[in-house]
Amino acid sequence: MNVQEAVLSEPALQQGMGNLIEALIQAAPEHYAMIHLLVEARTADGKTSVLFTHGSPVLLDEYSTLVPDSIANAAFQVMAFLLQQDDRIPGIEVVLRKTGAKKWDVDFRRLDELDSQWPTFPRYPLRVCGYGLSLAPPPDATFRWARNPNPPAIIAAARKPSNAPFKYVQVTLANPGPRISLREGVAKAEEVIQISDGPVTSQWTIETPAFHAIWPAGFDLRSPLASKTHFDLVGVDDALLFVQGPVPGERLLDGMAAEGQTETGRGKTPAGHEWIELGYEVGGTQWRQRHYARRLSPSMSFVITAQCLRSAAEEVFQSSSEFTDSLKK
Repeated sequence: MNVQEAVLSEPALQQGMGNLIEALIQAAPEHYAMIHLLVEARTADGKTSVLFTHGSPVLLDEYSTLVPDSIANAAFQVMAFLLQQDDRIPGIEVVLRKTGAKKWDVDFRRLDELDSQWPTFPRYPLRVCGYGLSLAPPPDATFRWARNPNPPAIIAAARKPSNAPFKYVQVTLANPGPRISLREGVAKAEEVIQISDGPVTSQWTIETPAFHAIWPAGFDLRSPLASKTHFDLVGVDDALLFVQGPVPGERLLDGMAAEGQTETGRGKTPAGHEWIELGYEVGGTQWRQRHYARRLSPSMSFVITAQCLRSAAEEVFQSSSEFTDSLKK
């Protein structure tokens, strides 16, 4: 049964969906002609969390992973009812279109409903989930996140516009909840990082609309430095790890060697994904680069690239192999 059929047949769900729609309308700014809400259910270690994407499809710089309490409470009510009926439901998507001063057309669906008529609406470009948290950078901000091992924390920096000074927030894992420290010049955490509840897992996962993968220790997460990447992971001595794709085709690793590079080996990750390794010299120093082919389906693949000083290759390539093996849709 799809969500629309369930709403029509279940009075309690109908009331809950009505409350959610009313909350969306009441919270919408006057200039919104469309409202989009994505509600994703995530279950980890037997606990279910709910993640949000909220905004207007025609105003991409106003999308957020944060929602007002009125929307969150109404969405929790709807998801709790749906999860009781089917604990495999991945979530729902709601779209409202303004048709008059106080009139809205409403459409909604389960995220796993295959409907060719449903338009493709934006997803938040990047978030990191783990340890009961969902973390996301502000829209269109230049950002850099570093992991602090002791105490375990995320040190987030962001700036907008790109020539502005960086602002800093530290999110420290603690009981019963995270400690948020605002550095000088930060009035509220949302200027630097969006913080909400997320899956209760014991590792950090980087999520994009195209794929999920672990965040390897020892690498900072940055807004893209290279072209056509989803994000960059930057390690010690300019070690770099990035993802390109999705791309079609077979034999993705052929022809990877650029001018001045020499093939030094081929192999597979522990999970069986192929890689090619190249050697080259920069300023008299030896470097290594490894490209991995990660095929998710016959028509969807990604290329993961890692590069570093030759002296650091063993450690860096172990991390990049683990990252490649973890990458999934």
